[in-house]
Amino acid sequence: MCPVNSWEIFKDNLTKPHEVKEMASKAMWSFLAETKIEYVHDVEAIIVGHNTVESFHVQENTYLLDTGSGYKDGKLTILDVQTMQPVMV
Repeated sequence: MCPVNSWEIFKDNLTKPHEVKEMASKAMWSFLAETKIEYVHDVEAIIVGHNTVESFHVQENTYLLDTGSGYKDGKLTILDVQTMQPVMV
Protein backbone atom coordinates (compact mmCIF):
# COMPACT_ATOMS: atom_id res chain seq x y z
CA MET A 1 0.00 0.00 0.00
CA CYS A 2 1.04 3.59 -0.31
CA PRO A 3 2.50 4.70 3.05
CA VAL A 4 1.89 8.40 2.36
CA ASN A 5 -1.21 10.20 1.07
CA SER A 6 0.44 11.50 -2.11
CA TRP A 7 1.56 9.28 -4.97
CA GLU A 8 3.98 11.97 -6.17
CA ILE A 9 5.67 12.19 -2.75
CA PHE A 10 5.87 8.40 -2.60
CA LYS A 11 7.51 8.20 -6.04
CA ASP A 12 9.88 11.03 -5.18
CA ASN A 13 10.95 9.30 -1.95
CA LEU A 14 11.74 6.13 -3.90
CA THR A 15 14.38 8.08 -5.84
CA LYS A 16 16.21 9.23 -2.70
CA PRO A 17 18.85 6.74 -1.54
CA HIS A 18 18.29 7.63 2.14
CA GLU A 19 14.49 7.15 1.84
CA VAL A 20 14.02 4.20 -0.53
CA LYS A 21 14.57 1.34 1.95
CA GLU A 22 12.18 2.76 4.55
CA MET A 23 9.55 3.70 1.93
CA ALA A 24 9.67 0.25 0.31
CA SER A 25 9.40 -1.45 3.70
CA LYS A 26 6.43 0.70 4.70
CA ALA A 27 4.72 -0.03 1.38
CA MET A 28 5.22 -3.78 1.76
CA TRP A 29 4.19 -4.04 5.40
CA SER A 30 1.67 -1.23 5.91
CA PHE A 31 -1.19 -3.70 5.47
CA LEU A 32 -0.38 -4.97 8.98
CA ALA A 33 -0.98 -1.57 10.53
CA GLU A 34 -4.05 -1.02 12.64
CA THR A 35 -4.66 2.28 10.86
CA LYS A 36 -7.27 3.29 8.33
CA ILE A 37 -6.12 3.47 4.73
CA GLU A 38 -6.31 7.08 3.61
CA TYR A 39 -7.03 8.50 0.19
CA VAL A 40 -3.87 8.73 -1.93
CA HIS A 41 -3.74 11.93 -3.95
CA ASP A 42 -2.21 12.30 -7.43
CA VAL A 43 -3.34 8.85 -8.61
CA GLU A 44 -6.71 7.34 -9.50
CA ALA A 45 -6.24 3.98 -7.81
CA ILE A 46 -3.75 1.87 -5.86
CA ILE A 47 -4.24 -1.83 -6.63
CA VAL A 48 -2.72 -4.10 -4.00
CA GLY A 49 -2.04 -7.82 -4.17
CA HIS A 50 0.41 -10.26 -2.60
CA ASN A 51 -0.86 -9.64 0.94
CA THR A 52 -3.90 -11.89 1.36
CA VAL A 53 -7.20 -10.45 2.58
CA GLU A 54 -10.34 -12.42 3.44
CA SER A 55 -12.40 -10.74 0.73
CA PHE A 56 -11.91 -8.10 -1.95
CA HIS A 57 -12.56 -4.61 -0.68
CA VAL A 58 -11.87 -0.99 -1.38
CA GLN A 59 -10.74 1.61 1.15
CA GLU A 60 -10.71 5.12 -0.27
CA ASN A 61 -8.90 4.62 -3.62
CA THR A 62 -6.92 1.53 -2.54
CA TYR A 63 -8.15 -1.80 -3.91
CA LEU A 64 -7.17 -4.87 -1.88
CA LEU A 65 -7.56 -7.83 -4.16
CA ASP A 66 -5.44 -10.80 -3.11
CA THR A 67 -8.04 -13.27 -1.84
CA GLY A 68 -5.62 -16.16 -1.46
CA SER A 69 -5.97 -18.09 -4.71
CA GLY A 70 -2.73 -19.92 -3.90
CA TYR A 71 -4.25 -21.45 -0.77
CA LYS A 72 -6.68 -24.39 -0.48
CA ASP A 73 -9.65 -22.26 0.58
CA GLY A 74 -8.63 -19.12 -1.30
CA LYS A 75 -10.43 -17.54 -4.24
CA LEU A 76 -9.07 -15.91 -7.36
CA THR A 77 -10.09 -12.28 -7.69
CA ILE A 78 -9.49 -10.39 -10.93
CA LEU A 79 -10.07 -6.65 -11.17
CA ASP A 80 -11.63 -5.31 -14.36
CA VAL A 81 -9.71 -2.05 -14.64
CA GLN A 82 -12.21 -0.58 -17.09
CA THR A 83 -15.05 -0.82 -14.57
CA MET A 84 -12.92 -1.13 -11.39
CA GLN A 85 -15.17 -4.02 -10.37
CA PRO A 86 -13.94 -7.43 -9.17
CA VAL A 87 -14.53 -10.67 -11.01
CA MET A 88 -14.51 -13.60 -8.58
CA VAL A 89 -13.63 -17.01 -10.00
